[in-house]
Amino acid sequence: MICNACGHNNITKANYCENCGTAFTDEQRQKAYDKTVYGKIEKLEKIKGYVTLEAITSHPVFRIAVLVVILVVGLLVGRPHGNAMTILKNDAYSVAQNSQTGEYYLLTDREQVQVDLYFPKQTEQLTVTRGDQTDTLDLTANQAPVLTADAQSAYTLTADTGESITVYVIQNS
Repeated sequence: MICNACGHNNITKANYCENCGTAFTDEQRQKAYDKTVYGKIEKLEKIKGYVTLEAITSHPVFRIAVLVVILVVGLLVGRPHGNAMTILKNDAYSVAQNSQTGEYYLLTDREQVQVDLYFPKQTEQLTVTRGDQTDTLDLTANQAPVLTADAQSAYTLTADTGESITVYVIQNS
């Protein structure tokens, strides 16, 4: 680094002129460093970081933002049983669903079976319809409809959110 006061050539990292003692500013030292091979390599690495987006993606704020987005999307979309009302597995019956019609079939050894349901949205009321018979249940945390086995007629379970499913309950002989 060349001293502006006396013109003496100093080492790049010098804080003061070796000849006259004039102090070098941070800006003068940085300009001298940038002219060295090390300074040029550092500048190229910085440019590479922006071109490859490493400078952005390695920033802690960016990483935290990505984690928050993943968490929010997971909570909104990633429900344990999907996005539709469905029948949960239970030891009292086995569940099958017709993929074309969406109808559920419950196979059980009992005459009546309590059906465990999953609701993706908050549901307070469930309407159970079988033929011309309609029952309305006000759901509590552990309340579930009890359906009677009858292979000839189907139950329609309709939540107050508008979702509904059709269920056939079939008793093993």
